[in-house]
Amino acid sequence: MAVGAEPAVPARVGATAIAVCAPLALLAVWLVAIPADHAWRASTIELLQSYAALLVAACAGARFGMTATDAGHRMRRTLLIGALPVLAGWIALRLDLPWSFAVLGLAASAQGAWDSFAVHRGELPLWFGRCRAWIAFAAVAAMVAGFAVTAS
Repeated sequence: MAVGAEPAVPARVGATAIAVCAPLALLAVWLVAIPADHAWRASTIELLQSYAALLVAACAGARFGMTATDAGHRMRRTLLIGALPVLAGWIALRLDLPWSFAVLGLAASAQGAWDSFAVHRGELPLWFGRCRAWIAFAAVAAMVAGFAVTAS
């Protein structure tokens, strides 16, 4: 590898990130496209909310998995801090619309920022940070769409 060159996201990881983001994109586009009185609107909202909450939890688990080999303080800190977005996602599922989408968007954003900071500190590989940035962007964009559609 050339000096200064950055490793790319491994192909399988990139494909997985795209596959993880696809339901968010499809549900958000569907929610924006259907009329407010559509028979599937409530189900679409619930699917988008629950998928986003599960995604926040999965990203926290991935982060913990990346640092699980580190014994001691960093692993405990990761587990404790990683529980916060999971808790926020769980609480968001009980909130009224559109605030549920706002909290889910903030949780996804916070999780993505935390991972990005860890990459810049050298605690996680660059490819992990890039992958997480894609997922965080997709999640936040979907939550903004959900918020906008349900705010009125």
